[in-house]
Amino acid sequence: MALPVLATKLKLAANQAFQDNRKLTDMSAEDREKAACFYESVAATARGSQANLARLYNLERARFLRGEIPRIAPDAVEFGVEIGYTP
Repeated sequence: MALPVLATKLKLAANQAFQDNRKLTDMSAEDREKAACFYESVAATARGSQANLARLYNLERARFLRGEIPRIAPDAVEFGVEIGYTP
């Protein structure tokens, strides 16, 4: 199964918003939705020793991009700490 692809410019914009949540407003609603769909699909394909954390973080990224939550941690490790994740 091929992994989904997100245009480089759009992925960069999303990653900038994850690092600095205020930058979410730099993305159009259409771009945010495209990126949210991408991160949902990535969540569904998470594999490896940290697959559950990766799945949770990517689903949370999608929620952030859709404006369902006001902030997101900049990376999965910090997200895991914030939610008290233990494998």
